[in-house]
Formats: sequence, structure tokens, C-alpha cells
Amino acid sequence: MKNTRASFRQLLFSALLALPLGAAAQEAAPDEEDTEESKRQLEQEFSIGAYYLDEDAYRFGKYTGLTDEGYEPLIDFRLESRPEWDSGETRSWRLQGWRLGLDSRRVEFDFRDQGTQHFNADYREIPNNRFNDGMTPFLGVGTGVMDLPANWVGPPGGTTSSFATLEENLAPIDVGWERQRLDLAYDRNVGRQWTFSIDWRHEEKDGLRTFGGVIGNSGGNPRAVVLPAPMDWETDIMEAAFHFGNPRYQFGVALYASWFDNGEKSASWQNPYGQRSGWAPGVGFPDGYGLYSLEPDNQAMQVRLYGGINFSATSRLSADLSFGTMDQDDRLFDYSVNPALNVDIPLPAEVLDAEIETLHANIRYTARPLDGLGLVFNYSLDERENDTPRLVWVYIGGDSQNQKDPEEGRINLPYSYEKEQIDLTATWRATRGLRLKGGVEYRDYNREYSEVVDADETEVFAGIHFNRWEHASLSLDFATSERDVDEYIGNRPFLLSHIPGTVDEDDFENLPAMRKYNQTDRDRDEYRVRADFFPSPKFNFAIAGSWFEDEYNPGADDLLGLNQAEVKSVSFDVGFYPVEGVNLTGFYTVESYDADQSSRSWASASSAVDPDRNWFVTSEDDVDTWNVSLVFDQLGKDKGVGGHIELGMDYTYSKVKSDMDVTGGTSINAAPLPTLISQMESWTVFGLFQINRRSAIRLSYEKQELRTSDFALDDVPVDGPSNVLLLGQAAANYDLSLVMAAYVYRY
Repeated sequence: MKNTRASFRQLLFSALLALPLGAAAQEAAPDEEDTEESKRQLEQEFSIGAYYLDEDAYRFGKYTGLTDEGYEPLIDFRLESRPEWDSGETRSWRLQGWRLGLDSRRVEFDFRDQGTQHFNADYREIPNNRFNDGMTPFLGVGTGVMDLPANWVGPPGGTTSSFATLEENLAPIDVGWERQRLDLAYDRNVGRQWTFSIDWRHEEKDGLRTFGGVIGNSGGNPRAVVLPAPMDWETDIMEAAFHFGNPRYQFGVALYASWFDNGEKSASWQNPYGQRSGWAPGVGFPDGYGLYSLEPDNQAMQVRLYGGINFSATSRLSADLSFGTMDQDDRLFDYSVNPALNVDIPLPAEVLDAEIETLHANIRYTARPLDGLGLVFNYSLDERENDTPRLVWVYIGGDSQNQKDPEEGRINLPYSYEKEQIDLTATWRATRGLRLKGGVEYRDYNREYSEVVDADETEVFAGIHFNRWEHASLSLDFATSERDVDEYIGNRPFLLSHIPGTVDEDDFENLPAMRKYNQTDRDRDEYRVRADFFPSPKFNFAIAGSWFEDEYNPGADDLLGLNQAEVKSVSFDVGFYPVEGVNLTGFYTVESYDADQSSRSWASASSAVDPDRNWFVTSEDDVDTWNVSLVFDQLGKDKGVGGHIELGMDYTYSKVKSDMDVTGGTSINAAPLPTLISQMESWTVFGLFQINRRSAIRLSYEKQELRTSDFALDDVPVDGPSNVLLLGQAAANYDLSLVMAAYVYRY
């Protein structure tokens, strides 16, 4: 791990705290007149208090850092300086901090010189807590090398049930990471028509995530472990732009660049399994290792040119052109980390020298040829050309076998992509309160080294909006699209990734009847409707619904993959405002996500064409969410020296239920999977009590309960599967209370 974190924070906070002090010093300079100083306002607000959590709940504090039972400090502040409206002064600044006592703290400084320049600095720390009940026998967690304890015994049977010393060597781990992000932005008017802006972001991520490590290559010999992988990422993003604008012409140029650095290049682990049939000697415990390559360092650069011209009050042409490169040249790892394996042919290159060139172009023309009629024409091109060299890799399968023969080498496929889109939209205001919309979109896709080289998609859409009634409005939208592919060649990537002449034209890796959902024929229909009613200023409600359906490979019942998907949603929301300062709102939403999928269980050429080995999954996800909120903000508004009371209540309930019905042909033993359930219920009551003009008390109480049922996690021990060693975490469940109390002082 890097050792720059503490110094980074110290430097940041010193810089941010110095900025407003410098601004204040300028305002209070001795040579400024007292009359100017008296026309500035300096507002200060501080909130000091505490949070109390009544039980440990790692998942509850996923993004806030409120994870442990007990007290945590609450520290918020705001310092703001701005001129009086009649002072003639144009400078203002604000320094604000939130949650300074938590791991989700944030500090922001904003300085403005109206009409001249603007500067903003924003620092955030964002945790992402996944789970803290995992267990692993590996040592060196958090580093790039994980070994087993000295007393580990490699099981002769090669399954997790034979790990004789597993129980005594399990140690807890927390999986999650922390993000520290600093955003700096500056823009300045250069003359009356030119603007310069520059933005910079620096982000660091540190912690643990998970990955699946596999040793073994084919048949029944692969063995796997779920492991914690270290995160030590640094990302820098910079964007600078010059912009010109007047009432008729606008144009600009911008430069975008990003740099990513990974402090950990790989994660390796000692093989816990004993020697297996199909593994070369020295692969099993204790000599065998596996290695997982982590994200390589990389960088990207893009130049953007854009502009527009207003031909008249009713027509405008704009264009946007950007081109860039992405590349990475990290040193490649050897074919295997296991020294016992025979490697006769070295890597074809020490670095991959990967490079992708990008081009994006967009032209847009808008016109209003007739009163009430608006037209929009748009053309866009998105192109990604992968210039990574194609090389032959005489690989080693899963760190478990000696190097293959040269003719069995595989060639990497540098996928490239091009998308063109043309669309025309017309909007017509037929009469007052009636608007009609319609149009057509055409998209053409081209890919290299994929199952489909060319595909096109046509979409037609229409909509109508009624707004001529005094107390109601209604809108209806419809769209239908059809995607056609020229020819689906399922084994094309397989053939292109082998040395010519080493495989037959009919050989395949994926089933010939299998289709990737994003590269096959598809019909889509979509409907949306919304009605709003506002019979009085004190009451309103709305109803909205949507439905869309995707049908893949229409008319071809013998093809496998994702066959159909359907999404339905209906929502109701209401607002009631009986008197000033009293707001009662609520909503209810029900959603349904359904899909049908098919495939075939096969292990040989004969079973690959046997329809009796087909299996089918019908999945259904149902989501119910509703919320009620009441805010009472009325008392003491006219007293001026206190007595103001704000009270509120918020209740939210959400439940997700997922069912997967699995069936199969006569040669398949299939049964429905257990139901997945996730249910959350949350009550919050809050209040603000103003003591006097300068001070107040803020209180809140939250009761939250999360109940989840996940058959992949519940009651599944670390060594539950025979061939996979897990981390053993459970599905998240908690029932807790959070209390907040704070004293607020303003002056």
C-alpha cells in the first residue's frame, strides 16, 4: 500500500482552510474603507452533536461509515461571506463541511467573482462496506501474495471436505474499500465572449474486493477459491476548455486526459488442494500457486472540437467532433507462476502495447419551419478502432498444465466497434394544450472478430400530450424497434483466435444454437402513460405506467439464449397541503421484471445437438415500494427570536422477491431454485427546535430493518461446495435504531 494517504489529507485540509482565511484577509485589508466592510455579510453556522447506533451493522453504514454500536461525533459547519445587494462588490465565498466525524466526511470551498471567475474545491471520503463476516485461511490478506498456514494439510481427495486444518486456521476479514476524491474546478471569463475552464480530479481507492481464483483447465480437475484482492488505485482526470460565444456563433476546443495507476499488479495464492488427476506434477499443495492479474496502468487522451451557429430565430446547426487514444503498456506476467511447469516457448512480447483509437462525431440541426412545428435532425458516429497487435499465445491452462504444443496457441482478438445513428424528430403543437411528437431512428452496428459483423436497428416512436384541461394533463408515448443481423456465425471468434489450419471450420466452443442477446435479432415494443390531476392547490395526484417487451430471435424456437424479457411498472403519487407549512406526500410503485432463458447441458459433440438436454429458466423479479412523508413547519415563523419548530416523519417500505423456475428436457434433472427475498422497512422522525435567532436543536430517530434471504449465502459454510472454498459471508440482516442529536449555532 502507498504511504501518501496521511500527507495527502493534511495538505488538503491545510489548503482548504487557508483559502477562506486568505479571502477574509483581503476583505479586511487596512486600506479598505469601513463603509465597504460594513456592506459584507459573514454568516457562520456550526452543528455539534452525536449519532448513536444501538447495534453493529456493517451493511447499514455501507456509504456513511456508521457501522459500529455506540456513539460517533456529528460535526457540520458553514462559513459564508457575501456582499450586500447594494454594495457594488462582486466577490463571495463559502466553506462548508459535512459529517466530519464520520468516514463519509466532505469539505467544499467555493469562491465566486460574479461575471469574472469561479473556483471550487471539493474533497470527499466515501466508504463502500460490503461485508465483515467473511473467513479465510490465507495469510497475507491485503497484499499481492497469499500463503497458507504452516500446518495446512493438502487433502489427498482434492475436495474442501478434506481440509483437515481448515477450521482452526480461519480468520475474519472485512471486505470493502475507501475512496478519497478531490475535485478542483476553475473557470474565468477572458473578455466578453471567451471563457476558459479547467477541471481536475484525483481519486484514491484502498481496501479489499473479491475474486474467484481457479487452478485447473478441463474436465473435473478445476478447483477454485474465493479470495480477497487488494485495491490500491489512483486515478487522475483533467479537462481544459476554451469557449467562445455570442448571440449567433458558439464554438470551443477541449482537452480531456486520464491516468490510472494500480499499486498492486497481481494477486497470487498458494493452492490449498492436493494433487489432482489432469494436473502436471508440482501443481498441488504445497508447491502449486495461482496468479490473478489485476487492472493494468493505463491512460487516455481526447481532443474535442464543437460549435454551433444560429441561422435565424427558428433554425440552428451544431456539430461536435472528438478523437482520442487509450493505451496501456504494463509488463506482462509469465504464462504461469508455477516454476514446476514446462515452458519452452516464451511470451511473444514483454508488453502488449495495447492501444484503442476513438472517434465521435455528432451533427444536429433544429428548425421551426412553421408556427408550432419543430424538426430535429441528428447524425452521430461512434467508432473505436483497436490497434492492439494480434499475437500467438502458447498458453498454459489454469496454472495447472505444461505448455501446450505451438499449434494449439491462441490469438488475441482486438475487438473494434462502429455505430452510426440517424434520427429525425418532429413536434407539432396542433392546438393550445395539445402536442404531438413522432420520429424515426436508424442505427447501424459494425464489429470485428465477433459473431455478427453487421447489424441494423430501426425504431419508430410517437407521443401525444394533452395539457388543455385546467386541472389535469395526460401523456402517451409509444415506440417500436426491430434489430436485424446479417448473419450469426457462432464459431467465428473461435476460428479467428486459432492459427489457420489447426481447427476445422465446424469446430466450436459455444453451442451452434446459442445466441448472444446483444448480437441477435430482436423486436422491442414500449408504452408509457402518465396522468396528473390537480383539482386544487391543496391536493394533487398522478398515475404513471410503463411496459416494454423484448423478443429475441422472433419466429426461431430452436435457438438458445435470452428468449424474452418484459418489464412492467405502475406508480401512484399524491400530495396534500391542507395549510401553509404542512405537507403530506406519498407514493407507491410496483415493478415486475420477467425473462425467459434457454440453454443446453453438453459435454460432447453428440450431447451438443441433443434437444432432450435443453434447460429453461423463467425468472420473475417483483418490486414493491411505498413511502409516506409528513412535514410540519409552521409554528413560530413570525416570532423572529425563536419558537420556530419543524417536525417531520418519513416511512419507506421496499420488498424485492425473485423466483427462478428451472425446467429441463427428459435427460435433465431440474427443479425451481429457492426464492430470493430482500425487504427493508425504515421509520424516521425528526425535528428542529429554534431556541433563539442564533441557536437551535436538531433531533432525529431512525428505525430500520433489513431482511434478506439468499440461498447462495444463507447457511453455506466456507467449505460447503466440494470444489470451491468460499469466504462464508451471510446475507445482510439487521434491525437497528439510529439516534441523532445536534446543537446548531449561527452568527
